[in-house]
Amino acid sequence: MPAKANVLEFIFSLNQAVAEREGTMQPVIGLGLPAVVEDLSEFLSTDCIPPQH
Repeated sequence: MPAKANVLEFIFSLNQAVAEREGTMQPVIGLGLPAVVEDLSEFLSTDCIPPQH
């Protein structure tokens, strides 16, 4: 996404493209790391702020 792009327009356009692919049964990569990543430990860390209960 270009730095000066309208974020809402970009997300809407991206959503439309994903919906079209889903509608024609074409593959869509979901959230998170791609399936080719075999060792997730390389991308995990413990330096986070824990949620408050």
